[in-house]
Amino acid sequence: MTIRRSPSQFRGLPFNTSRASIALTMKDRRQYRRWRVSMPCSVKWEDGLTKGLIANISFGGALVSEVSAVPPEGAEVALTFEAEEGVVQLEGKLSSRVVHTISELIEHGGAGAFGVQFEGSIDEIRSKLIPVFSVLTSKEGEPG
Repeated sequence: MTIRRSPSQFRGLPFNTSRASIALTMKDRRQYRRWRVSMPCSVKWEDGLTKGLIANISFGGALVSEVSAVPPEGAEVALTFEAEEGVVQLEGKLSSRVVHTISELIEHGGAGAFGVQFEGSIDEIRSKLIPVFSVLTSKEGEPG
């Protein structure tokens, strides 16, 4: 995929910044490697709390499944989880927002799921998730 920019869109960028590196940087911000996991978690939002399983996770967000309640779309949530006790313990409350939900399943007796996009400093998110991803990589975690 080629991203074309007009000369005015390059104003303010360092002189040595190439169009290719800008296109790569933009792509990197949209796509992160995902790991398929099954990690217990809790999700808290303004009017509720639910427990579930993280089905996949990346630096950009997570898919939370097996929940009995789903926050409203666009809700600010805090996602808390621990990765394999004894190996890596991570209680990262990542401010995030719900980007899509499957609440119809709950209405019909099934478990719900929702996607969360992490917000905030990428450095903070990485500092909380790199230990988890290191363990997953050492166990040859498959990208999703």
